[in-house]
Amino acid sequence: MFLGFDTTGVKLSSQSSRAVLPAGTITPEPAVVQPPLRDDASAGSKRLPCLDGLRACAIAAVILCHGENQLNWKLPPLADAVVLHLWGTLGVFFFFGLSGYLITTLLVREYSSTGEISLKKFYLRRAFRILPPLFLFLVTIVCLNLAGVIQIPWHSIVLSSLFLQNYNFFPYIPYSDNHYIGHLWTLSAEEQFYLLWPFALAWLGPKHMRKVALLLALAAPGVRICHYFLFPGLRSKLLVMFHTSYDIFLWGCLLALCSGDSRLESILKRFRSVGWFYLVVLFYVTGEPALETYFRGTYELTVGMTLRGLCVVFIIAWLGRNLGSWPAKFLNLASMRALGILSYSLYIWQQLFIGKCEHTFSNSFIVCTSAALTTACASYFLLEKPFLKLRRRLSAGYCFSRAGRTAPPAPIAVTEPAG
Repeated sequence: MFLGFDTTGVKLSSQSSRAVLPAGTITPEPAVVQPPLRDDASAGSKRLPCLDGLRACAIAAVILCHGENQLNWKLPPLADAVVLHLWGTLGVFFFFGLSGYLITTLLVREYSSTGEISLKKFYLRRAFRILPPLFLFLVTIVCLNLAGVIQIPWHSIVLSSLFLQNYNFFPYIPYSDNHYIGHLWTLSAEEQFYLLWPFALAWLGPKHMRKVALLLALAAPGVRICHYFLFPGLRSKLLVMFHTSYDIFLWGCLLALCSGDSRLESILKRFRSVGWFYLVVLFYVTGEPALETYFRGTYELTVGMTLRGLCVVFIIAWLGRNLGSWPAKFLNLASMRALGILSYSLYIWQQLFIGKCEHTFSNSFIVCTSAALTTACASYFLLEKPFLKLRRRLSAGYCFSRAGRTAPPAPIAVTEPAG
């Protein structure tokens, strides 16, 4: 979750720079992999097709899950469990896989174009995109806390501001309003991924990171099982801590690293039928939650997360190679793209309006969702877009480039995830 994404193109240098490099730039050996996943958009496009629509589906799933009490559904136990996972957990983990894919796509394209990965550029882009709306949200929370409107433990606010909410080991305080910032555990997990993955990719290079990422992803079930038995007191946090849920990111990374590889493309061609796409989506939204409901931790800790990650990357890969299909056309509708653009803002702010009926100003799901959407629009257009514009101006003015570079960097048509 963090789950929002920038919709502006990232400008990366197309020039080779083997001379003196700026601080924070690591230059491993030239990559032999090709730029990932063909972009069938027009030459002037700044987005990969369908991905805004996928974000829209993911954020809609999260909001419907959080608004379950206000919707007041009366469902049988199994159906309720499936709905809860469908409209909550699966939406969040889809964001994780999408983040791994998009971040790696950006970094590999930069590497293929320039022969280097500038960590300084990467983290400055992240800061301009992620921090303004997040800090405004946290300032709002602090003000509401001081005014006595809500009661959130201060340690929880501090951990959220440090991107450590998913490692909040403090005892639960009854009657607290931690709900309002509890969703920031997902943003914490994403930022921990952003902290580690670019360093590893820059140091080892895309070619070697294929093998490393695959080995780490396959080892993740063993890590979860060991953690389950070694630390029984932390079992409730197994799927929120980064070191026990990192593989969902890595499956997205692997798709970006291997896209264009003849072996992967040959496999994907065998599943070009739209029937395969519908089958995987059906399993992801119904079969996977049902298996977890029946088999619980036995399924989740062993093959559950792995199957979840494989479903996510299959959906992304299939859509990118079948842009004329009805699912792709639906995801590319203007309304879906617009909701996807607002996904980061909406994810951050929706928790103030949706969920705990006794604290929200209305028990109506439609009213609360409309309020959250209005706040997200205000945050995006009044705060985030000016910062994104400033970031582009700084990039155009070579503030992110080494001194003496005379030509502006060439744009690459790809969206940049925000959190």
